[in-house]
Amino acid sequence: KRVPRDRIRHWGELPNGSSAPLEIVLLAKVSRGCAAVIQLLEWLELPDSFLLLLERPERCQELSGFLAERGFLPEEEARALFRQVLEAVWHCTACGVLHRDIKPEN
Repeated sequence: KRVPRDRIRHWGELPNGSSAPLEIVLLAKVSRGCAAVIQLLEWLELPDSFLLLLERPERCQELSGFLAERGFLPEEEARALFRQVLEAVWHCTACGVLHRDIKPEN
């Protein structure tokens, strides 16, 4: 994922004391220990942007695309997907991160 420097509005502090875009700081906090959360594997600072190397599980699809393809889901399948979302939210909250933009695209 490439994030142009001019689109970064919020910065935070990494455990080593260095400054980084808040998205990187928060991903670093939550990206370990929960299969429902995509892992931040590495990040690089470039002159005009930041590059985030994110995990891409083998069988992975954005929820928005999945729902667009499938339409309505059987209750059991919807429950399983919702459980994954809740696991991710619970994990983030336990790590001190409140996810304020929960939607199928995320």
